[in-house]
Amino acid sequence: MKVSLGFSRAQIILHWATAILVIPIWLLHDGIKNTMRALRHSEVPQPSDALITQFHVWGGIVVLALVCWRLYLRFKRGAPEAPESESAFLKFVASATHVLLYALLVYLPLTGILAYFGGISLAGDLHELAKLPILLIVILHAAAALYHHFVLKTDVLVRMIKPR
Repeated sequence: MKVSLGFSRAQIILHWATAILVIPIWLLHDGIKNTMRALRHSEVPQPSDALITQFHVWGGIVVLALVCWRLYLRFKRGAPEAPESESAFLKFVASATHVLLYALLVYLPLTGILAYFGGISLAGDLHELAKLPILLIVILHAAAALYHHFVLKTDVLVRMIKPR
């Protein structure tokens, strides 16, 4: 993978667009659970649950597309290296966190698509299992960016705001 001095405007926009979509998708997961439960019992879902379900499903598909575009740009253009002063342990944690985050951002939409459109209940169970891990990884990711900015005084957070 290439190393770049900073993130491009497209990489930054895709990062924040993904974050903006993932948060409500995660928070509104009960609507799709209620809809799926109703459909399994041959009932009509509540209109609000049906609307949330559509947002969850199509939002997840958009997240998958955005993440694929992000991965393409990351491999084509690269990403900045960790700060030189960062310990080997923190570099490892940062790298592992990014790999896990990207993996979950692909895994969740794919299992959701298989469950919703394919009717594969195992995929739905696997999708549901990843709900807590992605929350933890997102919190770790955000906390690390804030730690870098306010404690370590590095440019890690700033470079995801200002394109280079």
